[in-house]
Parts: sequence; C-alpha cells; structure tokens
Amino acid sequence: MNVQLIQSLNAEHAQLSSLLSDIKNEGSLTPKALEKISLVKGALISHLAHEDRDFYPVMKQEANINPSLSQLLEVMGRDMNDIAEAALSQIAAWEKGEGKERFIQDCSSLISVLSDRIKREEHSLYAKYLKLVR
Repeated sequence: MNVQLIQSLNAEHAQLSSLLSDIKNEGSLTPKALEKISLVKGALISHLAHEDRDFYPVMKQEANINPSLSQLLEVMGRDMNDIAEAALSQIAAWEKGEGKERFIQDCSSLISVLSDRIKREEHSLYAKYLKLVR
C-alpha cells in the first residue's frame, strides 16, 4: 500500500509535467492552452490534497520524534505553500487572458519551479517516507 502511494504521487507529478509541457508547446495563450491550464489547476489542487490526506500525516507523526525530519518538513512546507500560491496565481492570470506577452517566459519559469520541487519531493521526502513505512 505504501509503495503504491508513492507511485500514485509520482504519476501525478508526471501528469502535471506533461500538461505543462503541452501548454508551453502551444506557444501562446490559445484556447487549447487554456483548456490544459484548467487541467493543470485541477491536477495541482488534487495532488496537494492527496499529499495532505495520505502522505503528510505519516511524515508529521514521525517528525514529532525526529527533529531533522521536522525541520525538513517545515522548510519544504513553506516552500510548497509559496510555489502553490505562485502557480495558482499565474494560472488565474492566464485564465483571465492576462500575460499573453510573457506567456512563454512565465510558462518556462513555472515549469522550472515545479520541476525542481518535484525532484526535491521525490528524492528527499518520498525516499524518507518509504524508509519510514517499510
């Protein structure tokens, strides 16, 4: 069950990355890009809820007795809050048709930030989770 959780979360990361790549490949804020942007928004919100519901409770329980894990969760939590807020703000602007002139740059930036976060989650947090639950 625990390995399946990580596999599921990794699959969600892959889906987000693929959708973002599709959006960037559109090259501009087209109707197709807007459709994919809506999918990214839903996938991101769903992924965050999935982690909050199924992943973080185990990690937070362990963090009560593991100061280094507690510190890591605090830092990663603040980071994720900032990233999620910025991503959802950018998505909201695109949904309003704003930022057409900077679409490729903003999309590239969002992809970079989310890709970096995904790597840190998968290599740090998810690896620690798997060690805890085995």
